[in-house]
Amino acid sequence: RRATERPYRCGAELAIGIASGWWFGGASSDRVAAEHVKTIEKAEHESQAATARVAEHEANVKRSMAQIADLDMKLRAAQKEAGELKAALDERSAALGAALLSAPKAPAPSAPARKGPRFAFEQFAKLGDVDWKGVGEHLNAISPLCGEIAAAMETGADTMAAQGKAAQHNGFLINAAIKIVGQVPGTGVNGSFTHPAFQSNAIASALDAAGKPLTADQAVALERLTREFCDEDARRLQGYSETAFGMQKVIDEADLRRRFFEAAFAALSEDQRNTLTPPATKGLIGLDLYSEGLLWATVMRPVQYKDAAGLTDAVTNALQGGLKIPKEQTEALRTVVTAWQRDLPQSVVDTSPGAAPHEGPLRVDSVRLAATKTLVLVQSIVTELKLEGTAAVQARRWPTTILPMRGSDE
Repeated sequence: RRATERPYRCGAELAIGIASGWWFGGASSDRVAAEHVKTIEKAEHESQAATARVAEHEANVKRSMAQIADLDMKLRAAQKEAGELKAALDERSAALGAALLSAPKAPAPSAPARKGPRFAFEQFAKLGDVDWKGVGEHLNAISPLCGEIAAAMETGADTMAAQGKAAQHNGFLINAAIKIVGQVPGTGVNGSFTHPAFQSNAIASALDAAGKPLTADQAVALERLTREFCDEDARRLQGYSETAFGMQKVIDEADLRRRFFEAAFAALSEDQRNTLTPPATKGLIGLDLYSEGLLWATVMRPVQYKDAAGLTDAVTNALQGGLKIPKEQTEALRTVVTAWQRDLPQSVVDTSPGAAPHEGPLRVDSVRLAATKTLVLVQSIVTELKLEGTAAVQARRWPTTILPMRGSDE
C-alpha cells in the first residue's frame, strides 16, 4: 500500500510546483500546466485501479489458504481412519489365519445328489422325469402342516393360514404326479400318485429330506414289496371283464393302495412313520398323505341331507343325472334308492330326528364303507331297472362314492 501511495504524493508535490510556476510565470505556462494536470489525473486513476486489484488478490489468497487448511484437515482425518481400518483388518486376518490353522480338516465333498428315482421300474420309465428331490422336500414340508390343520379342526380353530401354505406345496406334488399319468396306472392323478411305484420313491425322498433316510435293509425291503404290489396291480387290471363295474375297480384299487402303505410303513421305524404321517392325521381324508384316502378324496360325492326323505331325493337326483336314467324310470329309481337307504348302517347314515350334523374331517374307513354300499346301490339299479344301452354303460362305469353327510336341521 505504501508503494501505491508514493506516486500520489509525488504527483501532489509536482502539482504544487506547477501551480507556483503558473502563478509566477503567467499565461505562457497554461499549456504545460494543463498537460501536467492530465498526467496527474491519469496517475491517480491507475493508482486506484492497482489498489483495487491488490485488495482482490489478497482476498483470493485468504480464501485459498482457508480451503487448503480445510483440505489438509480432511486429509489428515482420512489418513487416520485408513490407518485404523488397516490395523483392524490386519488383526482380523491374523485371527482368521489362526482359526483356519486350528480348525479340523473339511470332509471330502459328498457324492452328487442321486438323479432319477430311488427305485426304478422298466415299465414305468416316466418316473425318471420326476424331480424326486423336490417331491421329498415338499412332502416333508406339507406333513407338519397337515398335522397343524388336523389339530385345529379338532378344536374348531381357524385353518386358513395352514391350508394356504399346504396348497403351495400341494401344487408342486400335483405337477409331479401329472408327469406320470397315463403310464403309471391309477384312477385319475391321485390314483397314479398313490401307485406303489410312485409312493416307494416318494417315501424314500421325503425321509431323505427329513434327514431320516432309509437304511440299506429298509431300502431292500421297500423295493421288494413295491415290486410285488406293482405285479399284483398289473394282474388286477388285466383280470376285469368288460362288464366289471367301475365302482368295484376303484374299491379294489384303493384296497391295494391300503395294503401297500401298511406293508411299507411296517418296514420303517416309528420315528420315520411319525415324520411321514403325524399321528393327528392318521386315517383322515386329504390329510393322511400316505394312505388310500388321497384316492378316495377324488372319487367321493358328499350328499347332504336333513332327514330320510331329503336323502332319498338327493341320491335319486344325483344318480339319475350321472347314470343317464330316463325320466320315465324316476319313480322306479326312487324305490331302489329308498330300499338301499333303509339298509344302510347308522355309521353311514343317521336320519333319526335330532341327530348331530357331521363335523370335522372325514375318515378313510367311513368313506371305504360308503363305497361298498354305493357299489351295491349301482348293481341294484342295473338289475331292478333292467338298464340297457347308454344307461347300463354309464352305470357300470360309475366310479363315484355316494357319501351321505348329515347337515344341520336349521
